[in-house]
Amino acid sequence: MTKTTEQYTDLDKLRHSCSHVLAQAVKRIYPNAKLGFGPPVEEGFYYDIVLPEPLSEEVLKSIEKEMDKIVRSNFPFEKKMVSPAEARSIFSAKNETLKCEVIDELAGKGEPLSVVTDGEFCDLCKYPHADSTGLIKAFKLTSIAGAYWKGDAKNQMMQRIYGTAFFSKEEMDNFIRVREEAKKRDHRKIGKELDFFSIQDDGGPGLIFYHPKGAFLRHLIEQFVKEEHLKRDYKFVIGPQIL
Repeated sequence: MTKTTEQYTDLDKLRHSCSHVLAQAVKRIYPNAKLGFGPPVEEGFYYDIVLPEPLSEEVLKSIEKEMDKIVRSNFPFEKKMVSPAEARSIFSAKNETLKCEVIDELAGKGEPLSVVTDGEFCDLCKYPHADSTGLIKAFKLTSIAGAYWKGDAKNQMMQRIYGTAFFSKEEMDNFIRVREEAKKRDHRKIGKELDFFSIQDDGGPGLIFYHPKGAFLRHLIEQFVKEEHLKRDYKFVIGPQIL
C-alpha cells in the first residue's frame, strides 16, 4: 500500500529518492525506456519500467555504476507545481507515454501537478524526497520481477527493479547479512537438503510432498499435538479432503 505524504519517514524519503536515481540511471542507459512509478516499500524501493530487453545481473551492475555517478554528482531534488497542460508538455516531449496517461487522468481534477528534477532528470511525483542525491550513502539493487502497469493484467508487462538504500554502509551491510542468514534457514531449502519433502509443479505451486523422513517427522508432531489436545479435553472432527 502506498503511504501518504504525512506517513513518509526520513528513510522513506531517502529510498524514494533512490528510486528516482534508479530511473535516471536506466534512462541514461536506455533512453527509450518508458517509466512507470517507484515508491518506497518495507525493505527498500522499486521502480516499474518498460524496457527493450530483459534485464540481467550484469545490466543491474551497470545501472548501479550509473546510479553511483548520480549520487556523487549531489544533484538537489527540486519540486515545482505545474498545470496539467504543462506537465503533459514536459513528459510528451520526453515520450513518456505512461506518465502522460496518468496526467490525463488527473487533469480532470483541475489541480496543479508536481514535478521533481535532479540534474537532467525530471519525474512526475507528489511525494517528499531527500534534499539531494548525495545524501544517499549506501544503496544496492536486489532483484528483478515482472509487474503489470497499474497492477492490471490487461495492461502491458513491465520490469520491476527492486533495491534498498540506507543512511550508512554499515546499516546496509547488516541488512544484507541478515537477509543472507535468513536464506540459509529457508524451510524450502532445508527441507530439500534433509530429504524431508519436495515441492512439485505438477501438484501445484507451494504444495508440499512429504518424503518418508518428513512424513514420519510430521506424524510425530501430529501425535504430540493430538495427545496434548486430548489432555485438555478437546474433541476431534474430520471433514472431507480433496487433492
